Amino acid sequence: MKSIYAVIFSLLALGSFAQTRTTIANGNATNPFTWDCTCVPTSGNDIVINHQLTLDVDFAYTSGSVTVNASGALLGNSPNRILAVGGGAFHNYGNVNIANMYQNGGTFMNHATMTITNAFGVDLTAVTSNMGTFTVSDSLYINSSATFSNTGTLNAVVTASAGTLTTTGSFTGTDLWTTGTVNHNSGSFSIANIYNSGTLTTQAPMIVSNDFWNAENVDINHDLIISHSLYNGDTTGGGATFNNDGLVSITQDFVNSKTVSGTGRFCIGQGTTNSGSINGTLDICDQTGGSIDLNSGTVAGTVTFCATSCNVGVEETSSNEVHIVPNPFNDVFEIRSEQSMNYQLTVVNAIGQQVLSMNYNGNVIRLDASTLSSGMYFYRLVSNRELVSSGKLIKR
Repeated sequence: MKSIYAVIFSLLALGSFAQTRTTIANGNATNPFTWDCTCVPTSGNDIVINHQLTLDVDFAYTSGSVTVNASGALLGNSPNRILAVGGGAFHNYGNVNIANMYQNGGTFMNHATMTITNAFGVDLTAVTSNMGTFTVSDSLYINSSATFSNTGTLNAVVTASAGTLTTTGSFTGTDLWTTGTVNHNSGSFSIANIYNSGTLTTQAPMIVSNDFWNAENVDINHDLIISHSLYNGDTTGGGATFNNDGLVSITQDFVNSKTVSGTGRFCIGQGTTNSGSINGTLDICDQTGGSIDLNSGTVAGTVTFCATSCNVGVEETSSNEVHIVPNPFNDVFEIRSEQSMNYQLTVVNAIGQQVLSMNYNGNVIRLDASTLSSGMYFYRLVSNRELVSSGKLIKR
């Protein structure tokens, strides 16, 4: 893919002066009558899109800018169409839908709606900023030294990052592969699988609907729900450190062959295996027996076992206890809380897609889930910007 982008950049000449080219009608990008200049814009121009513009040719630029205004749309007409940004600026305030985009320089900001039906790549020292809704239907690539900053809504089926991904908005996806840095500072984060060989830090709740694999550094400072298993270790001989200063709820198994530390809690639904070291003032509660099932490693004397009881997959951050009745359910279930408050409820499916978002006031709400497919879901209940409860839902 990169070789294709390189050829595009080599074929487009830099413009000597930044001239503004503005759409005057809907049409193809290569049609001169679409533009106020009765010409076809080139790299180096400041391109302003106020209409529905069909990108009917691969395009790349290293200077100038592209601005899609609120009334505008930039739509690719081919499943292989490419837009490459090597410098200058790209701002979207309207609607962009293109198969492939690549950025290795300049300023790239999405303020509205952007859909990439194949792949989006960030390279070199480029910074991509999303403040709107950004959907990557296949793969998001963040190369080393590159940065993707998300303060809006980001959905990428597969994210492969050797650079830096920072999110304070909403992030959903299926697989996250990282050898770089991931910072989940606030907002929501729902993913099916995490494979970490870099540094991952959380300051807000995170939901992993399948497995979490760590081979490098993880620092948990809030709630982490893992609906299958957590594996902490490195088969290549390196170190793997999992620091937990929050609450980690694991529905299935916990396996450690390197280092686990922290001041937080582990709630484990099935087996616990340790062949590494467990340090700090952690409280570990194995629901099948309390302590570690198979231990051939070391456990510090400051580590406790089930000092605080836990309900795997559900954590209340205050005395406001929450119950889901029934769970599993068929078509209807209730959320019952001890306190009557203003609540914000979010439900996502097993791959992190939002299926329900609503506000309500009271201490009981009855929900009709008859339109949902059978399977596993996850909910978050928030009040006054504080997490009240989060956990797993099972639709029969």
